[in-house]
Amino acid sequence: MGYHKASKEYGVPKTTLIRRVQGDNINATGSKKGLGRFHSTFSEAQEKEDVGLKTLSGMQWTLDKLPRQFFYSSGDDDMMIDLVKVKEAVDKNIASVSEETWPEFPIICTYETRESSDPIRNNQHKNFISVEDYSEPKWPKFCLGGFYTTIRQLWEASLTSKHINTDDVFITGILRQKIWMPDEMVVPGISETCQHLGGFIEKRFKTMWSEIKKKFEKTNTCFNL
Repeated sequence: MGYHKASKEYGVPKTTLIRRVQGDNINATGSKKGLGRFHSTFSEAQEKEDVGLKTLSGMQWTLDKLPRQFFYSSGDDDMMIDLVKVKEAVDKNIASVSEETWPEFPIICTYETRESSDPIRNNQHKNFISVEDYSEPKWPKFCLGGFYTTIRQLWEASLTSKHINTDDVFITGILRQKIWMPDEMVVPGISETCQHLGGFIEKRFKTMWSEIKKKFEKTNTCFNL
């Protein structure tokens, strides 16, 4: 099987296959992925234990570099995002701040909202949470991974909070409660705004993106701040 056919068959970029065969990517062995000539900012231990720090570092950069009126969104790298629907959700909730007399912008759960769920107590699971780290029997309401839009105060609250390795519930649940944001300000996004693909599949990404791109010809996705 040639590179071109294998690329289409397995959804792997042809250049990635060539580098693997030629041994150029020394960090990738067997079925293990590698970053080529790039290096991860975090060690393997940090990737496992401090997942939330990656999200918080992005929030810190936003706080340091961008104007205060900017919103912050976080998303996984295998999510396909419909930016037109993201803008619709943000516009809708900007209006909701006045209509609901909320003191600030809410947290938008673009992928999924979890009303209540149990912390994982199995110490063999990658998302294991010990009783010492979190003693309550249930998580607070939060945005389940994927993609969410949130506010700056959560970063500031994280500076005086003990971190846990589930970034979505830590940021949109635990830190949210710490800044006294009520459950009703954790709101769902617009249906089918984002889709979780469970990994990079080039052909599927291109097909989905081509459909989303057509909307840009009719809709302005920029914000007037």
